[in-house]
Amino acid sequence: MTKLALIGVGRWGKNILRTLEGMKGVEVTAFDTATSPSPSPHLRRGEFDGVLIATPGSTHAQIALPYIKRGLPVFIEKPMTTRLKDAVLLERAAQKSGSSIFVGHVHLYNPAYLKLKQLLPKVGTVKLIHFEGMAPGPVRDDMSVLWDWGPHGVSMMLDLVGAMPQRAQAWGPAFVPPKAGLRRGKARDFAHTVMAKLDFPGNIAGTMHLSWSWPEKRVKLTVVGSRGSLVFDDTADRKVTFYRNGRVTHPRYGGQQPLTRELAAFIRIVQIVQKGQQPKTDARQGVDVVRALSACERSLVVDGRVTKC
Repeated sequence: MTKLALIGVGRWGKNILRTLEGMKGVEVTAFDTATSPSPSPHLRRGEFDGVLIATPGSTHAQIALPYIKRGLPVFIEKPMTTRLKDAVLLERAAQKSGSSIFVGHVHLYNPAYLKLKQLLPKVGTVKLIHFEGMAPGPVRDDMSVLWDWGPHGVSMMLDLVGAMPQRAQAWGPAFVPPKAGLRRGKARDFAHTVMAKLDFPGNIAGTMHLSWSWPEKRVKLTVVGSRGSLVFDDTADRKVTFYRNGRVTHPRYGGQQPLTRELAAFIRIVQIVQKGQQPKTDARQGVDVVRALSACERSLVVDGRVTKC
């Protein structure tokens, strides 16, 4: 029996809990940080094989560090952290203790996205990758929309390109959308809609439109190449579309839920089935995503000036 501790049972934490409870050979104990904000007593018990953290993004570093120092495998929901120095701190702590950090970039385990990646050579030379991540909330009160939706787009771009962007640019208004459910004045200084551009090697442009104020939910990645285009649309019935020479096709892909695949991959790490291997979404990948988003944030606070990644 694999014994896991889940810290944080908010909206997404409940999805993680429900998924884990449906897995054979897994026993999960959930801790609600609203009633027990300090995880240190759980650490002292030494009764868990791995820990999952699904608390607000700004708390990830503080909560994860004791478990990482202990050498436990730790799943950290995206974003890994909201500050680059914290992400680097966690990575170094894991290197020292032997802990495996698994960052929750769920779309890298999405069968539809993986089909797009498999078909990528068919579009020829990649020119543009555009990500749309938007919905009418929920609004976070501890970080901007850049850190909420941005990790999805950046993680897929890094995975497809295989290299870090060289420069970043971002701009967007800060305002509280109607019916955001926040007290007056909360989150007013955070950007709620962001446009961003990442310049990758090979003259590949990565662009993002992120918003908490959009009237409909949209999770869509478009890849434009010299010979065709591919689209991964997570809100569509047919999530993968291939455009080439005026023809439109919808390639087939696996049906397993992305979160199920992601958590199964983490459990394999916990069980040391893949001994000596790091997860696809390991600490280095998590740091790279935070580094790119940090460059976007620096640009955002200086009205869209280009910054180095």
